Amino acid sequence: MPGLPEDCNDPAMTSTVTLGVDIGGTKVLVAAVRFPASEGSEVEGIPLEVIRTLKRPVRADVVEVTDDVTAAVREVLALLESTGELPAGMGIGVAGLVDRSGVVRRSPNVAGVDGRDLGELLHEATGLPTVVANDANCVAVAAQSALHPTPGHLLALTFGTGIGGGLISSGELQLGDSGYALEPGHMVVVPGGVPCGCGQRGCWERYASGPAISRAAENMLSEGLWTAPTPSSAPAPGGPISSEEVIALARQGDESALAVVGDFAEWMSFGLANLIQVLDPGRIVISGGLAQEADLFLDDVVKKVGDNPQLADHHVEISVAPWGSNAGAIGAALLARSAGLSTGSAGLSTGSAGLSTGSAVETASPATNERG
Repeated sequence: MPGLPEDCNDPAMTSTVTLGVDIGGTKVLVAAVRFPASEGSEVEGIPLEVIRTLKRPVRADVVEVTDDVTAAVREVLALLESTGELPAGMGIGVAGLVDRSGVVRRSPNVAGVDGRDLGELLHEATGLPTVVANDANCVAVAAQSALHPTPGHLLALTFGTGIGGGLISSGELQLGDSGYALEPGHMVVVPGGVPCGCGQRGCWERYASGPAISRAAENMLSEGLWTAPTPSSAPAPGGPISSEEVIALARQGDESALAVVGDFAEWMSFGLANLIQVLDPGRIVISGGLAQEADLFLDDVVKKVGDNPQLADHHVEISVAPWGSNAGAIGAALLARSAGLSTGSAGLSTGSAGLSTGSAVETASPATNERG
């Protein structure tokens, strides 16, 4: 099985490639990122290349996602081994509460990771030293590194199976006291509302996520308000309708699907307005599966936020995160690199590592050499 060279602490053997892994509720994305060989990390616009990506769905019946993650990482390692470019370290971004030591304490949307030290597990499986972080923190790091001029206060939000958040203030990633800062998906926006996997009711992510889009369509179907042809995934009234099918119908101009997307935009703007009033960011970037469909709703969201009279004196730019769907994996690789995992540091050559507040975020610029 591919792993680190035996002389990984020898500078001559140091690799410029780092793996980034983005673990969500429905998919695992692994990216191999090549950094410059020189130590010019403070120079604005570090060129980096995403030289290999692999995306795999999480099996619907999976009890724990770790087997799927390990298989995907090993597959990429095998591809890299054939080129002689083995990575020197790995960063993992996972949705949920990740403490400062890198242990996933709780993840309502990712199966079987609660209480697991994913870094140690992946190190044992691959031989790679590993750092673990919240996935939205990874997106924040990736966005901050790519945007120029560099935002002073940046909020990254992931919209997919749930909603995650990462905050960079004055160039530093903010983790909070325990490492759990910015879990906006579990802000209660409807007291006593829809049950959430976290144990609460009425969380924001129950109204502004992929499953929320699906549920809204199913409700319309059961109430006889769905005018589109019944999607293939919903053979009977009240049956499941995927958010992907709703999006596809919205792109075809179907009024029912467009109404569902409009409702999603309403809930998204509602939560954004609350976050802006609490955090006052100068830049908000969105990532995750739904961000790939932003042309359907982002203009509406920006307008709704702009029309909020309480936000008249705020100056915030809202956009899709740089690097698109690869942002989380690239951010994980950047965190691993900044933690010293990709430089053969003796203290981090085995096992896993967590994060600490106060680490400055490096700047980087995307290159276009990407192969799937």
